[in-house]
Amino acid sequence: MNDQWFWEQCGFKQLEAGRGGYHYAATKKVWNWLLPNETERHKSIPFLPPKDLSNLWEYAVPELKKRYRNWKSVLHDWVDGLTGDYKKDALSLYEIIYKVFEAKDE
Repeated sequence: MNDQWFWEQCGFKQLEAGRGGYHYAATKKVWNWLLPNETERHKSIPFLPPKDLSNLWEYAVPELKKRYRNWKSVLHDWVDGLTGDYKKDALSLYEIIYKVFEAKDE
């Protein structure tokens, strides 16, 4: 699964080359990311967010609601499989939403 593609589907945009808005990773210039619905370069972030429940609820679930009419059934299936392990539950939500985005993108 491609994390960059997933977050781009949620509205994150990588800045284009230009003034400011970059950082260095392993001596290579890497352009920062704009949050969804953000246009100001100085509010960019250097890395895409981690796949945790907070970020998934903030960015991925709203996009899921926009794209998929039966979004409640997707979340219902996820709730049925909850384990109580925060990391596993976040990963399972990520995977479910990723599959919906992927199917809608084809």
